[in-house]
Amino acid sequence: MNPFSHLLKAAGAHPPVGTWIMSASPLVAEATGHAGFDWAVLDMEHSPVDMMEVVQMLQALSATKMVPVVRVAWNDPAAIMKALDLGAYAIIVPLVNTAEEAAQAVAACRYPPVGMRSNGPVRAVHYGGADYVGKANDEIVVMAMIETKEGLANLEAICATKGLDAVYIGPADLSFALGLPPRGDNPDPLHIATCDKILATAHKAGIKCVMHCAGAAFASGAVKRGFDMVMLTSDLSCMIAGARQQLDDAGKAYGPVELGAMIEVPAAALCVESFLRHFDFVSIGTNDLIQYALAIDRADESVSHLYDPWHPAVLQLIARTIAAANRAGRGVAVCGEMAGDPLFTDLLLGMGLRSFSMHPTRIASIKQRVLRADTRRLAQVLPQVLEAEDCAAACADLMQVGSLTR
Repeated sequence: MNPFSHLLKAAGAHPPVGTWIMSASPLVAEATGHAGFDWAVLDMEHSPVDMMEVVQMLQALSATKMVPVVRVAWNDPAAIMKALDLGAYAIIVPLVNTAEEAAQAVAACRYPPVGMRSNGPVRAVHYGGADYVGKANDEIVVMAMIETKEGLANLEAICATKGLDAVYIGPADLSFALGLPPRGDNPDPLHIATCDKILATAHKAGIKCVMHCAGAAFASGAVKRGFDMVMLTSDLSCMIAGARQQLDDAGKAYGPVELGAMIEVPAAALCVESFLRHFDFVSIGTNDLIQYALAIDRADESVSHLYDPWHPAVLQLIARTIAAANRAGRGVAVCGEMAGDPLFTDLLLGMGLRSFSMHPTRIASIKQRVLRADTRRLAQVLPQVLEAEDCAAACADLMQVGSLTR
């Protein structure tokens, strides 16, 4: 008997708990299979998992007690049939909007005369036995995801689709459908009520309802509300949680990944305040910024002599970006040739820059200038440089009188 079909039919007071596998790694899948979950979904929609990796992970999971299910990327009969031939016990189809789409998914999972599945169970026949084809129509489980406005509007008709075994709630996309910010364990009353409506409609139609959860507390609540099966966390989330627990135990501080943006065109520099509302840091790419600010292609020999990092417009764009980032409390760095050119080090320090990105061979000379610089005095003379007609000469004159260094 299909072990997943058995899990689904036996779901009662203690709903089976599954997990999500996204790593595209047979080794990780096998390890997850020994963790104690009842079932797992190999996700082909929002992960890099392809069909070859699906078969490798199915093989790895065959040595464990965890039952594998495949979520295909789309309601594509060819993909569904191939996943089944490779050994999936059940199929989850995302973004099902109508009863017709649900019927198409069911047909792809059933052999004629009730469906359209082609006969070629390459691997499935090895675990399913010689009579696999004769039993598959009764035992392969088909689940339709309810996660769109159209799917909600057609909920009763979808649940009444002949041959459909269960509906699966995709909470993040369902949040979109309800006009709410996308999140997994959504506590919004509207989201909770909608999920309960899906559950009631599925049970009224005589099919099961599965709830996708991100955390144990939400999963426990879903069980109490009557959901037949719950999905809990993922392999990647488990790895991150495990690593963070080790760091906690070691007393090592860590934090979320920061998101930054490159400032390489004048438009971005002029609107940098808007960027800073969405990013943790910015990095100024001086090579491209100079080219776009001056409409100069430095690879074009006919105009490359006009490429000028000392141009007042360029310096003002850089100064403006650094100042805005510092006011907003965001990190700011400069990369490109200017960052590794000692002629610009004092000027950039005066603008408030504290992070330079350069070729390793330039670090020693730039470090010496940074160590000798008096950043307070640099900031005081900065306006004179930016307002000068010849910024390079003004900067050189100021350095000659010792105004910019200790």
